[in-house]
Amino acid sequence: MRVTGVKGLIWALLAVMSAGAAQFSAPSVHAKGSDAADDSAAICQAVGAEAEKKFRLPPQLLTAIGMAETGRWNPENKRSYAWPWTVTSGQQSWYLKTKAAAIAKVAELKKAGVTNIDVGCFQINLRYHPSAFRDLDEAFDPVANATYAAKLLARLRDGKKSWTDAVALYHSATPLHAERYRAKVYGLWRQERAHAANDQKAATEAAAEARRRQAEERRKEVEAERMKVRVDLALAKAQRAFARVSSAAATD
Repeated sequence: MRVTGVKGLIWALLAVMSAGAAQFSAPSVHAKGSDAADDSAAICQAVGAEAEKKFRLPPQLLTAIGMAETGRWNPENKRSYAWPWTVTSGQQSWYLKTKAAAIAKVAELKKAGVTNIDVGCFQINLRYHPSAFRDLDEAFDPVANATYAAKLLARLRDGKKSWTDAVALYHSATPLHAERYRAKVYGLWRQERAHAANDQKAATEAAAEARRRQAEERRKEVEAERMKVRVDLALAKAQRAFARVSSAAATD
């Protein structure tokens, strides 16, 4: 009976230690699925920021122009964004769902004899800039559209030596229309700079939090590895004790 009781105690000890080893095993890593969704609301902002850097425009200025030209409300994050598949003729604008739909709309307008057509993120006018793009596919390519808009704005600035005048002329040479447009863009520019500052602050805080979480996960992994070593040693010790008890029982 004494031997049976010792064996039972050791088996119980082994079971508890095995459960502990499983409990403190290193956490599994789950791979994140890639999000391939086309976030059209962010396209103009992204290509505009790159064009600003490339052509040395003031930060967020081209973004503000895009907002003035094709700004569209996004209810998900409660902000407006320039829309890449926008077509405008006169006072009428169409916010199409896709690039193909935008191209089809321009073709429809041209077939009807309309020539005063603005296209894309930054609303390049096809009548006044007939050589801006090879074809409609390129006209609605966000990078090509942003590149031409940035070059145009830089060229206007070089001619007038003033970003204020360049912004006004981007829209119109008529003083009244130009001044109204400039005021609108500069108001949006202030907003976009504030948004950019907030976004940068949020990104910095998120990066710091990610580093903190990563350090905490690593700490847990190290602790789990240490616990596993301790449990393994305890199991080995218990197994040796069980072997000795079994050997002693066999000789009795």
